[in-house]
Amino acid sequence: MRRRSNARWRGCFAAVALAALLPSSARAQQRPLPWPPASLEACDALVVAEPDNVRSYYCYSAVVRAGRGSRDTAFARIAALLARRPPSPHALYVRALLLADRYDPGAEDAYAAAIAAYDASGDARGQVRARVYLSTFRSMTGQERIAEPLADAERIAKATGDAQLVALVTVEQAWAAYRSTDYGRATRLLE
Repeated sequence: MRRRSNARWRGCFAAVALAALLPSSARAQQRPLPWPPASLEACDALVVAEPDNVRSYYCYSAVVRAGRGSRDTAFARIAALLARRPPSPHALYVRALLLADRYDPGAEDAYAAAIAAYDASGDARGQVRARVYLSTFRSMTGQERIAEPLADAERIAKATGDAQLVALVTVEQAWAAYRSTDYGRATRLLE
């Protein structure tokens, strides 16, 4: 019975997260590329075409996760992007994602660098995203310190009034509550 309950919860979390993160139809129409792209070279082209778009940088992580490119090559390309001055907060964020995917302890510092860069740039979406995924990384690695970045992310998301950002934080808070067996809070957050 517990297994069925976990599957139901995972399905609920996935559905809410997907709904919260789907791009608007206008953005979807601007992006005719298949996702994830077929190669890291496509990511290079995206960064050149749209250097201020996080999706251009996230492409490296998506391609690696899809098995369409080498993680080492993606790291090298992100390192080259970080060598530019000033380094892109998006590149710092994707470096953290790539490190987190392999449970590298350096991901913690990489997320901290991304958060600092997003804070300095005033990019609220980046500030929220980096804090949420820092919390996720801490949770994946069995750390208890997941509440602080989520509380900061919630404050920032609510200040923007962006429903997608608020939903992203709320889903992660619900997932954290569920993992800590606070099923009542998880349910209230999802409702």
